[in-house]
Amino acid sequence: KDEEDIISGLNDTFEGWVTGIRLLKIHLSYKDMNVNKLESLLQTTNLSETYFVEELIKQVDDKTLHFLLQTSVLRKFNITLADFVLSTRNESFGSKDIIKELLSRNLFLINLDNQNQWFRYHHLFQDVLQKELKKTFTKQDISNIHKKAADWFLENGFYEEAFYHILQLDDINETAGFIRTNLYIPLNANKWFVLEKWLKHIPDSIINVCPVLLTAQMWIMHHKGVYWVIPELINKIEEIKINDPESYDSIKHQLVFFKATINFWNGNIRQSLEQFDYVKKKSAFDKLGYLSLSSIYFAIASQMLGEDKNIYKNIQFEIGRNNLPSDYKIILLGALVYIKFLEGDLYTAERITKRIAKLSISLNNEFYKAWHEFFMGYITFQQYRTEEAVSHFKNALKLVYLLNTHGPVDVFAGALLTLKQTNRNREFEQIYNELTSFVYEWNNPTYNTIAYSLKTRLSVIDNDLQKASVAFKKTDMFFDVKTLIFNIEVPRITRCRLLLAEDSVQKANRAITELTKILDFVTGTHNIPQTIDVLVLLTVAYYKTDNMPKAIDSLTRAIMLAEKGHIIYPFAEQSETVNVLLPEIKTKDENINEFISLLTKTISDKNKIISVDSLSNRELDIIHLLAQRLSNKEIADKLFISTATVKRHTINIYQKLGVNKRREAVEMAQKTGIIHTTT
Repeated sequence: KDEEDIISGLNDTFEGWVTGIRLLKIHLSYKDMNVNKLESLLQTTNLSETYFVEELIKQVDDKTLHFLLQTSVLRKFNITLADFVLSTRNESFGSKDIIKELLSRNLFLINLDNQNQWFRYHHLFQDVLQKELKKTFTKQDISNIHKKAADWFLENGFYEEAFYHILQLDDINETAGFIRTNLYIPLNANKWFVLEKWLKHIPDSIINVCPVLLTAQMWIMHHKGVYWVIPELINKIEEIKINDPESYDSIKHQLVFFKATINFWNGNIRQSLEQFDYVKKKSAFDKLGYLSLSSIYFAIASQMLGEDKNIYKNIQFEIGRNNLPSDYKIILLGALVYIKFLEGDLYTAERITKRIAKLSISLNNEFYKAWHEFFMGYITFQQYRTEEAVSHFKNALKLVYLLNTHGPVDVFAGALLTLKQTNRNREFEQIYNELTSFVYEWNNPTYNTIAYSLKTRLSVIDNDLQKASVAFKKTDMFFDVKTLIFNIEVPRITRCRLLLAEDSVQKANRAITELTKILDFVTGTHNIPQTIDVLVLLTVAYYKTDNMPKAIDSLTRAIMLAEKGHIIYPFAEQSETVNVLLPEIKTKDENINEFISLLTKTISDKNKIISVDSLSNRELDIIHLLAQRLSNKEIADKLFISTATVKRHTINIYQKLGVNKRREAVEMAQKTGIIHTTT
């Protein structure tokens, strides 16, 4: 093992550079050397430096040496960048020929793309070059190289590389200036986390006196869903605007945007609508980041105020414009999805989401891919298309760090609630642990509140009220926003779930009081999904207080609203009560009757679901072989057991799956995810 580790250590250090490895072998004997001694030697030896300086660098011509030294500051480069850094205004440096020569000697360069476009130096060689650079060039000369590199990277769309070179100047004012000037580049690319990374390099003393940098902070807080911090930052800007009126003028429209978001999340929808409309009219495509968000908020606020038909048509018309940027077109399609979510029209929402998928693929934009997966996860979750929902939510979890506002935790909520309904315990535990790690890493009070609320809800589903109570005590309701949209997990609603789970008439009446207040808000804001959810919970509450007429009325209203988009999940989560009351629902509407039949079948199938964990390892082996249509004897031969043992295990499988035949067993195993349909 030591020899393998030594070889691995050499390869990491020399990056596969054969000459370097041979040199070490010539100069050193490491046959009996342990790994720790080798690591120490590699860190302290000046073998590579001595060799490069004395044997190689001194042998190259002056022009090549000039090239090597100045390009050593670059983490990656191509011919055009190298020429830009090295050339004078009127004369090309000729980097192409030098790079070709270096490649032919196979000593210094690593080809990053296998197409001879982008390169970097072996890190040992680069270290030596940078030491020589500092001996030969002044600090100002080196700073000028970094400035030119930053200019080139920025001009060519590599803004993170540009920022790296600005940082090498070791000048806070230069760094702050770069952020002020290029604030909208990462925002327009939906990479607010890049802006957050940039801002960490600036001390608070500089941020707090600069309106533009304070605005950058507000963008970060908004994307993280930390809305309550924004008013304080707005006040800071208002206090210092007299000291920097030019900067203030450049961000004053954004202040209106942030004031609008505060109004929106505090429930002042009409006021926020007017403000978002103002921002939309004052924004241009070079500020695509907040133009897009203003458009989405405007669409949601319009729908919540009952003006959805006009806004929907207007957005459709705008999408049809020929000169519309593709990024903005996707955002507007997303706004249409939000409208349809709030209407409960999931079929139309799905058609629009599929258009988003095509555009996101053509743009190769992972932010849009992440939201597409969330949208599809939400739709299939609500329609109880469990296999699809799990798949989409898992795909979204792979990109969860790209999502913003409440999206990241809602992805976890959708995945965990779906897995809980289908009893897929192993996958559930894995994603549950990932949620815990995620909220710990982010340390975001909003995320913590939603996560603990979700854990409360999951414990209620398990009927573990002690665990649910502990989780809810950690759910800080201060961070539960007042405006409800279509979030999967809503802390104030889960508080009512917990009250109902405690099986007390007094607490059920408390739940009715709270749920009625929520119902007034969600019906007043035309929020169909949350209206359905609240009505189903009111059904449970009235049932627990023996108020059957109101229980049946609430369930009937919920069903009438859910039929259009075939929203099933809220009924499935409360299946015990819903199953009792469904036969009491009387209607002459054929569509509603068909939907009631679908609900009845879904709840019946849900009650039959068996998890993979309920089968023993041997039973799992046998169900997979049954799916391959093998006979009992063939199964026995493969598993080296008797046919009698196979028969006994098969009977156990039938009992656990609630079936009587092997074909039915295979179908149930495929349906519940125990085996895949491709098996």
